[in-house]
Amino acid sequence: HLIAEGQFRIRFRSYAFEQDDAEKTDFEKLFESDDEPDIAVHLAPSLYDSMRAGIPNLAFGVVESADVQAHIVDRYNRMDAVCVPSTFVRDAFRQSGVTRPIHVVLHGVDTDFFRPSPLPGKLPGGRGFNFLAVGTHVERKNFVHLVRAFLEEFRDSDDVALFLLLRPEYHTTQNNVALEFTEWERRWARDDSAPIFLWTGYLTRGHLRDF
Repeated sequence: HLIAEGQFRIRFRSYAFEQDDAEKTDFEKLFESDDEPDIAVHLAPSLYDSMRAGIPNLAFGVVESADVQAHIVDRYNRMDAVCVPSTFVRDAFRQSGVTRPIHVVLHGVDTDFFRPSPLPGKLPGGRGFNFLAVGTHVERKNFVHLVRAFLEEFRDSDDVALFLLLRPEYHTTQNNVALEFTEWERRWARDDSAPIFLWTGYLTRGHLRDF
């Protein structure tokens, strides 16, 4: 719809410390423009000091803790409005002192596409019960303790398996993820631990749906 209407353009400023690291996404390449903006959308707290005069400044905010640091609250309160992905984040901001208007904008999902297959196939290596965890391999996602908890709790005889779909973080590689996962297994796996299957490759929407 954006392409068909031809009215959506963005001016992009990266929050990368080094400009050479500010790789353009396909989305940016498609919609980038030098036109004067109608609204400034700030996607990271490090950009909240870059207020644009004369136009609305909107922040998109996410937190995983009910306590938001005071200097972050101050930055949100400089915005004209704040968008958050959940009522949990909204309540955390309010309780921590954010006074600007807060709008809950849920992450969308295409339920026509992301729905169980009527004839699901068996996962290679899958068991009677399979756990799935998907995400970027960053510390705040806490995959290390997911792996630890699984290895400590389940044995090979329990007929369970864990599938980890981990995307490398910025400036890391698939090899970094695999090496760290190997270290976790070395620390907590036992001879009779239940199996974990690690995937660090590119995932299409179809792959993700099928998992």
